[in-house]
Amino acid sequence: MKTAFQSPKVFVAIVVFVLVIIVVYMSQRNERMRLKAPQPVALLISRNLSVIPTSVLKTNRTKTRLNVILLTHMSSGSTIVGNMFNLHPDVFYIYEPLNTLRRDINTNEWRALENESNDAYREDFSTLLRDLFTCGFDEERTIELAFPEWARPFNAWDNRSAPLTKESSRKACNARKITVTKIMQTRLPSEGGIHELEQVCRSDPSKFDCFIVHQVRDPRAVLSSLISKHFYSLEPTANVFTMTPMSPEGIKLLKENAQMLCTLVLENLDYVHAKWSNWFKSRYILVRYEDIISNLSKEVSGIYKYFGLPMVDIISNWIKGIPPPGMKEARHYAMVISSNDITTAEKWRFHEKPSLVSLFEEACSTLMENIGYILVNGSENLQNNESVPLQTADIPFLRGLSDQELA
Repeated sequence: MKTAFQSPKVFVAIVVFVLVIIVVYMSQRNERMRLKAPQPVALLISRNLSVIPTSVLKTNRTKTRLNVILLTHMSSGSTIVGNMFNLHPDVFYIYEPLNTLRRDINTNEWRALENESNDAYREDFSTLLRDLFTCGFDEERTIELAFPEWARPFNAWDNRSAPLTKESSRKACNARKITVTKIMQTRLPSEGGIHELEQVCRSDPSKFDCFIVHQVRDPRAVLSSLISKHFYSLEPTANVFTMTPMSPEGIKLLKENAQMLCTLVLENLDYVHAKWSNWFKSRYILVRYEDIISNLSKEVSGIYKYFGLPMVDIISNWIKGIPPPGMKEARHYAMVISSNDITTAEKWRFHEKPSLVSLFEEACSTLMENIGYILVNGSENLQNNESVPLQTADIPFLRGLSDQELA
């Protein structure tokens, strides 16, 4: 009498069954490995986030207007990233509308964002953004705040051939597929941070929606750049990256500003992580300047594809360093990509004092670990070794969001 295992047909069936189990297991294992493997920004966008519905992208033919918010900070390379959108003919770009809003209407000084002044600013902030996000331009001061004379050259759609009015602004906005607004994190209402943007974006879903592109850069590069621009009132020598010995007051000021900048970004990331499934899941992506500038053509193409924007000649030429037609470089100095933009991305590594780099890392280590920047921990050899990248292949924060979805 033959057993089941001695029957050729049964034996073959068992072997096939076992092989199928192995193939399925290996396939699932490979998929998990692939999701955790280093991926370009464009792929991280498509894998970590739900695709925006087509009905939202066709914004100038529906009631819902899509607004892309470029959320960033000073010296982050945001001018280049902003121009990725600014120069596109399907984009209505608004350059830093909160800059003017932060200034007192009478003194032109920065408004202190504390207590009553912050409450008043929060209300003005919400009113202005809602008016811009709907292409409404109904409020009395919207044109003055969003498009002051000094900022108009930064909006490629504005040829300045005629005064901007509510009607002309409304027409220009509605003629383009999406609105992109550049906003500095330091100009959000105090204590609320990115939560304040979420509140505005959720205030009238029948009329507009938002997507936040949160752009960051290595804090060591940011702080070095701000020092060279005298933001911290430090006295430079002939080499703007090499500072004279700083007083204890200067070191204290620098450290406080480094902590403020990095804490602000970290708090925003913490909020996104906590509220990911509630609102941000299909409306947020974190991008690093270094990733974009290292492969600009590919990353621009990927982000365009995500937002339903076609690649056009004006952008292809811009990436090659060719200025947009009719734009004088003197007026649009920020409208051109040059080889310097790539070579200076990590200039701080070879010009900044190791003692200052250590100060930056002490103030910003938690943030750096979250967004994938590698500490040099006082090693001058590592800092100056250009063959060793100081950022991880992928972004740990985004990997954590992806893990949330897989759980």
